[in-house]
Amino acid sequence: MHLKQTCTQIAKRYQCSTKNIHRCIKQGSLTTDKSFKSVADIIMDTTYFGRLFGIIVFINPLDNSIIRK
Repeated sequence: MHLKQTCTQIAKRYQCSTKNIHRCIKQGSLTTDKSFKSVADIIMDTTYFGRLFGIIVFINPLDNSIIRK
């Protein structure tokens, strides 16, 4: 994997036009390494401060990370 490159640099490297590079980028799809499960456990905690303000926190119990505040 190379560092950040311009389309012109990539075109020179692969000996093709910049238009072809733009076309390939548009046709390509992004892949992510994250795999999501269809079922999840979520711990939810709600704290109210008065009648008009409250906080809801969603926590992942597997690694105790906060999902959403």
